[in-house]
Amino acid sequence: MAQQASGVCHSCGFMVSLAGPLSSRFGVCANGMANDDGKVVSFDHGCGAHSGARLSRAASAQKLPPPVFDTVTVDEVEGL
Repeated sequence: MAQQASGVCHSCGFMVSLAGPLSSRFGVCANGMANDDGKVVSFDHGCGAHSGARLSRAASAQKLPPPVFDTVTVDEVEGL
């Protein structure tokens, strides 16, 4: 089935990259419509549920703003 698929996992928008030494050849499928959803697959694998979406760098994780401390209200602590 993988050889007949229209696209490979490496170019699929649902591919979640792994960290570490396996990241250059493997990732996790996050396509709920695919048979391999939630499974580790190689970049050259294909399933037929390939998406044409490509994520831009802007879609990557964003840096969080610094925390804000609430100095106006009093926190209620139980047991004291």
